[in-house]
Amino acid sequence: MTPEIHAYSKRQFVLPPKEALMFKKNVGTVDRIIRIVLGIAIIGAGIFYGSWWGAVGALPLLTGLFGTCGLYTLLGINTCCCGGSDKGGGCCCGR
Repeated sequence: MTPEIHAYSKRQFVLPPKEALMFKKNVGTVDRIIRIVLGIAIIGAGIFYGSWWGAVGALPLLTGLFGTCGLYTLLGINTCCCGGSDKGGGCCCGR
């Protein structure tokens, strides 16, 4: 016996709210500044010395620019000034 094949199946896709798609900010203002400066310095050193290790500087630079860190999320760390508990669900740092 073969299963029935429907010519048309109606599927309904429900998108999650926008907040669920975005990472919550968990990197505070001072932490972000340090990450950005460190990332630029590592990239600059990599270019100066001609080493591909300068690419490692992209990680702190991007986490500083976006304000979210995956490792902080896994470890439950939040350096944001308000702890991400404002009414909007995001972070109040840097506003």
